[in-house]
Amino acid sequence: MGSEAPAKIYKINIRRKTAHYVILIFIGINIVMFTCGFLLGKGNSIKSENLDNSKKMRSADSIIYNPVDPNSIIKSVNDENKKVEEIKEQSGNVDDLKKIEVEKHNRNIEEVNLAKQEKNDLKNSKKISEKKKSEKKIKNENESVRAGKGIEYYTLEIYVYDNKLSADSFKDILAKRGYQAFVDIENAGGKSFYKVRLGKFKKRRDAVSEGNKLVAKGTIPKFYVKKIK
Repeated sequence: MGSEAPAKIYKINIRRKTAHYVILIFIGINIVMFTCGFLLGKGNSIKSENLDNSKKMRSADSIIYNPVDPNSIIKSVNDENKKVEEIKEQSGNVDDLKKIEVEKHNRNIEEVNLAKQEKNDLKNSKKISEKKKSEKKIKNENESVRAGKGIEYYTLEIYVYDNKLSADSFKDILAKRGYQAFVDIENAGGKSFYKVRLGKFKKRRDAVSEGNKLVAKGTIPKFYVKKIK
């Protein structure tokens, strides 16, 4: 009984040691596998980096050994400068054209205004000429009438007043406007009437024509053709 117990203890110890060795071996294998994997991964990364560096070197070599032609750069710069000059020239031409158009427009306006002024001047000169002719005609007819006695003529009767002061006043207004007006006195029913008359015409139609002109101009509101014997 006493010899069997140490034998059992010895066997148990052997088993424990064996288990320890197995664990150690397992751990050692894992460490070796981890180390190998790490070394392999690092080697691959180094290889990849080497490949990248090789590619970069090749691209750098291609840049170094394929230099740009300086003549092509100079030509490109000259072409750009030429384009800029063309744009400037076109812009200058546009500005010149605009200036020419503006000057042309201003000249046209000046010519139109000048033509209008000449037209107005011509109209005014015609009016003045017609007025002078009319005055001259009236004057000549009045002189021809005064030259003889008993000659019949026609005159424009414009206003009739019952006092001489009003009649003379209106006659003076017409005289200031250049018309040959006069006042005739007629008695009727024991009263005196002062009639403002204008012009002396040989023919009735001439008197009517002159009266219509004066009405159209606004010089008189109405008239009556009176035959004087």
